[in-house]
Amino acid sequence: MAEWITPKEAAKRLGMTAQSLGMWAVRQGAVGVRDGTRGREYHWPDFPRWREEELTRKARESARPANLEEARQRFESARAEMAELELEKAKGNLIHRDVYMEAVVSIHQRIRAQVLALPSKVAPLMVGLGSIQEAAVLLERAARDVLAELREPGSA
Repeated sequence: MAEWITPKEAAKRLGMTAQSLGMWAVRQGAVGVRDGTRGREYHWPDFPRWREEELTRKARESARPANLEEARQRFESARAEMAELELEKAKGNLIHRDVYMEAVVSIHQRIRAQVLALPSKVAPLMVGLGSIQEAAVLLERAARDVLAELREPGSA
């Protein structure tokens, strides 16, 4: 929904300070800024859309090589970097992000299963204990057993 909002609200929505917002508002070509009855106001969503377009335009300009020689140097640098990455991959020093995430999920699932199994493993052993200290020793031993199981590859 289109609306005119205060600088405070616009700054909040954009995650910036009011001062930074004001600097954007006075830039040449700024869209969606007016002096309203309550002071400066920003048209939502025109102003943030214009700001995003300006940021994109600036990024493109700074990424564009100044001349053919700079373009060649950047290309050769990128090619060398790709070759280094391929070499590290061939050495087994790099893995694909999906493989890494799969391993992390697997580890998480193993830990979760072990933690959820603790009460049913330990509760029967705690019946009849005479003190909190005995219970603490038992729980600590059970926790160490879980950690030992998790250290073993492939344990569930």
